[in-house]
Amino acid sequence: PNLPQKTILNQANLSFDLSVADWCLSLCSGAALILSSTQEQFGLLRVFSLIKEQQNCTLVCTPTFLRLCLCDRGFSHEQLPALQSVFLCGEVLPKNTAKLMLQRFPDLYLFNAYGPTEATCSVCGLQITAEHLEQDLLPVGDIASAAVHISVEQNEICLEGKSVFHAYLNQEAQPSCYHTGDIGVIEN
Repeated sequence: PNLPQKTILNQANLSFDLSVADWCLSLCSGAALILSSTQEQFGLLRVFSLIKEQQNCTLVCTPTFLRLCLCDRGFSHEQLPALQSVFLCGEVLPKNTAKLMLQRFPDLYLFNAYGPTEATCSVCGLQITAEHLEQDLLPVGDIASAAVHISVEQNEICLEGKSVFHAYLNQEAQPSCYHTGDIGVIEN
């Protein structure tokens, strides 16, 4: 069959903000979007099968889901050569997960992104390479769709921009800077 050159495989339910990355990546790159069912999202063998059926696949998922995939030794470049890139968001990416992923898929484009729900989706990200694995913490990068600041007093990540949510229902709008409650560090 004639398969699309690029496909985006979603792991997140469409009601979860991570799914915004799925359809945005698909629309912006011209890739086909494969919407996995709830059963497929929790059945790793079916996810592996969906990847095998593609030519050039990007998996969009959380680090927790990626760790589950890595529990199966069949989740490797030898078994799944179509997996060309992984876009991670929604949680902290543990260094050991990134290291194992890059060992099993040496030429993989591994993208670590950050963005709380209040920012609609990820606001910054970075391709993780072997050099990043030597740092104490994996960076989330400075490719940003919103202004990202670290408050000096609390090392808290603060966001500003059009996609950032400024108030909840029946609450007064907050100042333009959204305080995420997440701790951040600026590395030189």
